[in-house]
Amino acid sequence: MNKSLRRAVLLPLAISSLLLGTLAGASTQAYAQSSQITKTVAATDILLNGSPLTWTNSQPFIYKGTTYVPLRETAEQMGAEVKWNKSKRASEIMIHGNIIDHRPETSYFTINGYTQLQAPGTSLLRNGSTMVPLRTLAEVLGATVTTSSNPVRQINLLPDNSTIIEGAAALADEYLIHQQFSGIALIADHGEVQLRKGYGLNGPEKLISPDDKSRIASLTKGFTAAAIMKLEEEGKLHLDDTLESYIPGFPQGNEITLHMLLSHTSGLASNFPRTEGLTLEQTIETIKGKPLVFTPGTDFKYSNSGYMLLGRIIELVSGMSYTDFIQSHFIAPLHMTESGIADQQTRVIKGYVSKSDQWALAGPYYTQPGSGDYIQPLTIY
Repeated sequence: MNKSLRRAVLLPLAISSLLLGTLAGASTQAYAQSSQITKTVAATDILLNGSPLTWTNSQPFIYKGTTYVPLRETAEQMGAEVKWNKSKRASEIMIHGNIIDHRPETSYFTINGYTQLQAPGTSLLRNGSTMVPLRTLAEVLGATVTTSSNPVRQINLLPDNSTIIEGAAALADEYLIHQQFSGIALIADHGEVQLRKGYGLNGPEKLISPDDKSRIASLTKGFTAAAIMKLEEEGKLHLDDTLESYIPGFPQGNEITLHMLLSHTSGLASNFPRTEGLTLEQTIETIKGKPLVFTPGTDFKYSNSGYMLLGRIIELVSGMSYTDFIQSHFIAPLHMTESGIADQQTRVIKGYVSKSDQWALAGPYYTQPGSGDYIQPLTIY
């Protein structure tokens, strides 16, 4: 046998030996993993809307304290389409306009190519099925997970019925995904909701749901302005009243009117300190110490400070806290049952900020009433 032919014969043999070794290693790993499975989950222990899910290839099990389920069977029973993407070497799950990728034997789920969620453990291969942590799979599918222990411990999955994508709004959904938008989007036409969907991360372990509560920041100014106009309508104040007549001691306060505060033409500095523990009175004194940026009424400059002062004026005139006035005059009469004033304990979306070209979880948000308080957005059903 010549040398060329010998090489042609030996090379496949070498590759085959390498492949067999790899398969043997994988089998050993799979066996080791199987030996750590502490409990097989009964068919009736995992429910979908109260009815047991069905399993064909692999039964769910508990591994290292985490419940694992077959990715394909579970996702399809929850309304998703699942296929294998050869180029990505990943399972591809499609639901609610999202494409969710998961590579077997990894712990990551990637949503629309840019949002990544990490499961508490890597997926496992069992009887030809990719087994994944149940709670993480439910999260990426938008499902809610509830548990009960009477008489036996059961896990109930509630599919995402909040996300809405109708007709041409699918184009807006595609655009928001392409722009890597993070937040909640709502599009309605004559009262009919066309798009209602959450995008991006809510903290490190959850995705944003359209049902999540979110601070509306400076959209609070619309409530503040409406409150001032309500008091003006009731004859309790006038838009040409001066700042001096309510909160004395400001530079040229006798020239700054409530109308100027409303229209950002007061000349007051834009921002005020946002520090934990800083009282309203201390904040006002700090603003008084800042020079005007222009003569009142001669220019325009967006001013958080002006709206914070309007919030204080609402309290002085009404004899109520800002929170109570907004609640009693707007939120309650308009039946805004999913809206309200939040405090630091209210569970709202956890956003991210850019630090040194890296995304970091945003810290607590402090402000004074009026300019960017904690009013939650109305949830549309």
